[in-house]
Amino acid sequence: MRKRLYVIFAAAIFILVACGQKTQKLEQIDRAEIIRLALDNYLTTTPENWRIVKNTWLKEKLDKKDTGDIFILDIRDPEDFQKEHIQGAVNIPFKVLAKEENLKKLPKDKTIVIVCVTGHSASMANVVLNLLGYKADTMKYGVNGWKEAGFPVVK
Repeated sequence: MRKRLYVIFAAAIFILVACGQKTQKLEQIDRAEIIRLALDNYLTTTPENWRIVKNTWLKEKLDKKDTGDIFILDIRDPEDFQKEHIQGAVNIPFKVLAKEENLKKLPKDKTIVIVCVTGHSASMANVVLNLLGYKADTMKYGVNGWKEAGFPVVK
């Protein structure tokens, strides 16, 4: 429960910071109220599994070449991504994920499986993307869990 509250709080901060950087003013609309309503809607409709997938599920999809309905998004820094990543993953770093040009790269018709080092940053990105209308899941334990399971990475 504590982790869930941390993720929610961190996502809210992330969203508030991102909104605060916009120079355009929203006329007659209280941004904090919009964010509160979006968070309330998201939290009250979040599934029991909190949009988390196991690495074994993703490995099975990759092995069967059954990836037409998913998009693997690695949000680690480019340097870490270049060293090693899951086959088929696309790198958009966490810090620039919410930029309009990067959001345009994400499919609305597929489940976005978000990968980071351990799953923590991916959980925050998960909240952001789901609030923006994407269907996103976090891969539990991230790349570290993937490698600990003995699954291959592209180097």
